[in-house]
Parts: sequence; C-alpha cells; structure tokens
Amino acid sequence: MKILFFILSVVLYYFFSFKAPLIYPKRKLCLFLGGCLVLSPIIYVILNIFNALLIGILIKYFNLTVLKEFLHIKFFPKLFMSFLIVFFINLCIILVADNISDYLIKFHQKYNIENLNKNPVKFVLSNKEKIKLYYRIFFMLGSCLMLYGVWFKME
Repeated sequence: MKILFFILSVVLYYFFSFKAPLIYPKRKLCLFLGGCLVLSPIIYVILNIFNALLIGILIKYFNLTVLKEFLHIKFFPKLFMSFLIVFFINLCIILVADNISDYLIKFHQKYNIENLNKNPVKFVLSNKEKIKLYYRIFFMLGSCLMLYGVWFKME
C-alpha cells in the first residue's frame, strides 16, 4: 500500500507541476495552492478525527484487525505530509521560480536592449520555456525524494 500511495503522490505532484499551469491561470492556481496550505491545520484535525472514527468502526462492527495497523496513526500523517509537500513545492515553483525568471527576462528586455542579441541573454530569451521546464523537473526529482522519505522512511 505504501508503494501505491507513493505513486499517487508523485502523480498528484506531476499534475500540479506540469498539467495544471496549462489548464488554469497562474493567479487561480496560486490561490488554490495557498488556500490549501492555509487550511492544512483544519485538514489535519479532520483527518485525525476520521482516522479515529474509522478505526473504531472497523474494529467494533467488522472486527477487522488487519486494517488496524494500516489505518493506525501512521497512515494519515503520511498522507498529510504528502499533500503539504505537493502544495508547498508547487506554490514555491509558481510564485518564486516562474516569477523570478519572468521578471529577469522583462528587466533585460526593458533595460538591456543593446545586449539582447548577445549570447547569455539571447540564449535565455530563446529558451525560457525550456529553462522553466528544467527547473520544474529538478524540483520534481527533489519532491520525489521527499515523498519517498515520507512514505517509506517515516515511522
């Protein structure tokens, strides 16, 4: 089950990092991800209440002690940490990395007009989408490492 939830976390991260910016505007996506981070303490309390109720119902009515360890206190904090990683890293990518690269490009287009045809600036201007893709991939690799630590090493 840990492998399944690790894969689902990576797929969720992939969606928010690579597919959602193509579908939703940057402002709407930032509001959603920021709202999820602000509401995360409430979500954590709800997950813990749901965890306690679910374990109580499974043991009392169905006598399913096999699922008790899976649904015990270890599962929902891992799920919560996965959501925090996905939402926080993607919010940082949108707010910091995308905006910094856009502002640097606008700065050079406005104040460095005479050097737009010279190589470092010319390379960045012609490959700005590829550069954004590469740092999204870099952040995804780091997030996969964090998600691996959450699902397999966190006890």
